[in-house]
Amino acid sequence: MNLPNLRHLILTDSLDSLNSFQLSKNIRSIQITLHHQCTNFATCDWTALRKLSSLPELNSLRVLLYNMHISPDDTSCQIIADVAPMISDFSFCFRRRHYQAVYDLDSAQMKQSSFIEQLKNRILALSLNKQPYIVVEEGASGLTVWF
Repeated sequence: MNLPNLRHLILTDSLDSLNSFQLSKNIRSIQITLHHQCTNFATCDWTALRKLSSLPELNSLRVLLYNMHISPDDTSCQIIADVAPMISDFSFCFRRRHYQAVYDLDSAQMKQSSFIEQLKNRILALSLNKQPYIVVEEGASGLTVWF
């Protein structure tokens, strides 16, 4: 599918769709929302984010992970960090909704906070020639970066 006039894209529960479509070069913003109930998070292929480098107009990327009890691994963290400096407005957040969790919420929050800190540090390390403005949410459940 090629939609040449598409400017804003919302993807729900699929990173794979980034590789499945020929994306319009005119896309300016993308929101990716992944829900634990709908996604086998362990198989999320974060390498699909690399395709975003082919979108010259892209300036905003929001990634929202709902009810996730497992954070992305180190390799995925690096892939996500590599994408951030290509975009002027980047956000990556863990969220909870009314969902009966069958996992240890405190442990999940600690892992998510650790991941957000790791992601922030990797983005800063990659931003040597740019001075990003980074806001980490209270409780370290997400971060927003502006370049």
